[in-house]
Amino acid sequence: MKIASDHPALAGHFPNNPIVPGVIILDEVIQALRLQLAMPVRIIKISAAKFMAPLLPMQAFVINFVSRQEEGKMAFEVSVDNKKVATGVIGYAVVRGGL
Repeated sequence: MKIASDHPALAGHFPNNPIVPGVIILDEVIQALRLQLAMPVRIIKISAAKFMAPLLPMQAFVINFVSRQEEGKMAFEVSVDNKKVATGVIGYAVVRGGL
């Protein structure tokens, strides 16, 4: 995966030296979780989110779900070239019968 260099969030984060904002990384993690679970889920909580290194525009990254903490919680890692960029735990609920 890559975040395009013309993504609107990059313009102010930071001028002349852009990095991908954490909220954009977390949004990618949420989308990947929905694909991984193959069912509609509502995000309840993102806990213990930690950002260890910047992610640059157009830098390839990988999202891995490392463990299911318990039902409704999934731990994740975001990495670039096997170096962790972000980690955390997402709490979710399966959506039954629509939002």
